Amino acid sequence: EAAHAAIPSWLRPQFVRGRRLYDEGTYEEALAAFQEAATALEARGGALEELERYLGESLVKLERSAEAEAHFKEEQRNFPPAIDIAPPVQPRRARLSTRK
Repeated sequence: EAAHAAIPSWLRPQFVRGRRLYDEGTYEEALAAFQEAATALEARGGALEELERYLGESLVKLERSAEAEAHFKEEQRNFPPAIDIAPPVQPRRARLSTRK
């Protein structure tokens, strides 16, 4: 529910229908719903996180991997994976014992 709240109301029906069909294993119909969502989104400009990924996943399930690759790349371009920006860990120097 919370994830669906982030989806614009004018796009929610197509995306939610696509997710339901995808979860049911009806990949051809899911692909059509995701494509409807993508067309509507393209007309208004912008991007929706996970839409391109689900387009790609649907295509993979339909054994159309070559087409899927472009959607996965578009998802990464629009929503790069988050990286943890932590300070680098300083390596410890090895201690040598001089005792005999």
